Amino acid sequence: MSEAGEAQMPASQTGGSMIRGSLVSLGVRLLDLPSRYGFHLLIAAMLGVVQTGDFYIVFSTMVALAGFGRLGIDQALTRQIAMDLAAGEARAVRPAIRRALWLVLLASTAMSIALGAGAFAFAYDVLKKPELAWPLALGALSFIPQNLGAAMAGALAGLQRVGCSQMIYSWLWPAIFCAVAIPLGLTHGMSVASTLMLIAASFTLTALTGAFLLRRFLAGVPGGAQAPAEPPCLLKAGLPLFTLEFTKLLITSAPAVVLGIVASSRETGLFALAWRLAL
Repeated sequence: MSEAGEAQMPASQTGGSMIRGSLVSLGVRLLDLPSRYGFHLLIAAMLGVVQTGDFYIVFSTMVALAGFGRLGIDQALTRQIAMDLAAGEARAVRPAIRRALWLVLLASTAMSIALGAGAFAFAYDVLKKPELAWPLALGALSFIPQNLGAAMAGALAGLQRVGCSQMIYSWLWPAIFCAVAIPLGLTHGMSVASTLMLIAASFTLTALTGAFLLRRFLAGVPGGAQAPAEPPCLLKAGLPLFTLEFTKLLITSAPAVVLGIVASSRETGLFALAWRLAL
């Protein structure tokens, strides 16, 4: 084979990899956008303006607090797995995943307890909306499956399973919600409380799917008889990433929470609907 032919093969393989990556990204977006924004439109159609306002006050609070259950560990895990595989340290992958899941479980449990314990005080004293106390407490149920699913998605991204990672991160849970909520809403109707319970169930099914995919793809990663001498400092690596993520979460969730404090549920609902339609 000529030198020119040898030089062309890597370029051809790289081009094919870029095309496959682009197609995966396009496919993810085609699934992501209808699922996520269909979720918000379905909420508005099922709950009406006032209950939609109540829902977004609770949901935005959940979104902001859920980040404290991850602390950027899911993103740090992606980097750690990629570095371990690149360095030929495949035996370190499974211990890193176990450590990340344990840290996320502890942080998420703490945030669930905190929101559950403070739900009534927050609803009565801050929001001045006592009817939101139980929905806020119910919202705490979703933290653990949501954040464990995010950690598994981070692990899948580190294993170069980007399409599966984005499925767990973004579009699977709203797709499950919409698939169940449409027939359920037509037959029994939906309330803010039942909507939050269905969200928690959707996150749970998504986390179980992530666990199945992660177990499947880890089967191709060689293990080792001994764990690495030093466990990775995922929390230390994740905190700078969490700072950026929390800024994004605040931008997304703060408007509805602030409106929930200073305005009525109806006004909050109208704002939330206009915002989602604009997006």
